[in-house]
Amino acid sequence: MKRSVALLVFVFGFLFLLPAAAFAQDASPTAGSSTSSDNPVVSATINDEDDSLLLKINGDTAVAAGDTIQNAAVVNGNITVAGTIDENLFVAKGDAVITGTVKGTVTVVRGTLTLENGSSVDDIMLIDSTLNRADGATVTGDIEDRGYDFSFGRGLAVFSALWWVGMTIVALVAAAIFAWFGRMQLFASVETLKNQFVKAIITAIVMWILLPLGAALILFTLIGAPLGLLILIVLLPILWLVGMIVVGTWLGSFILKPTSTGRAIGAAVLGTLIVSLVSLIPFVAVITGIAAILGSGAFVYRAIMNRNALQSVPGWQAA
Repeated sequence: MKRSVALLVFVFGFLFLLPAAAFAQDASPTAGSSTSSDNPVVSATINDEDDSLLLKINGDTAVAAGDTIQNAAVVNGNITVAGTIDENLFVAKGDAVITGTVKGTVTVVRGTLTLENGSSVDDIMLIDSTLNRADGATVTGDIEDRGYDFSFGRGLAVFSALWWVGMTIVALVAAAIFAWFGRMQLFASVETLKNQFVKAIITAIVMWILLPLGAALILFTLIGAPLGLLILIVLLPILWLVGMIVVGTWLGSFILKPTSTGRAIGAAVLGTLIVSLVSLIPFVAVITGIAAILGSGAFVYRAIMNRNALQSVPGWQAA
């Protein structure tokens, strides 16, 4: 849109001018406008050499036939344009009725734009708004309709869905590899989670407090910054993923008894998929996250115990 840059400058300028304009109360506000203390009417015309800005807050205003201004902004009110606006018109939480000319961009947020017969505008941007256009109305530029539901809600939903699919695929592949090459360690961690639950909890609490805290402390040092980043963006996500696989394998073992390597892989993959699916349920995702943290505690505790057991074996260090 060829005037998008001018529109952005105008909107930001309008936002910066709001505090100053709040002191410029109109001595004769538009009839029927709200004048309560909670919603005071603010009406101001700001002139800067040849440029002018008509600003109205909590009330209605108009550009009369024969009048010409540079920009107009209305918040929580309506505007009727019978004259000419040389650049941009911005309306938020209100309606705009145009019978004259707007040579720049008309932006309406949560309102209705009505173009009467004989009106002429350049570009139109509608955000959660409605356009009523007569047959004789002229639009020389582009019309963009950006609903909040699509721009934010649906976009976030699509991103979340793709993220979930990607992370689930990673988790399932990791579960299969873990159950194939590290079957003993995986099911030993499951046994730790079942039979030594308190020790798994203590390990998880200590680990998930000390590791982020230590990473944060060294993150702002020149030497420790790479290690801190490694802990935060690599080690902790891997531990969380391993914990999720441990919990998933625990669940999957109730459905598929891991009596062989193939069934062990099946139990790990099936259980991890169940955990991932359950995490889609509102409020339950927090529980699955906590379960993954506990699973990582069981894994780390078992790894420490196995290392201690190996160190007690004569000749292990030499080997």
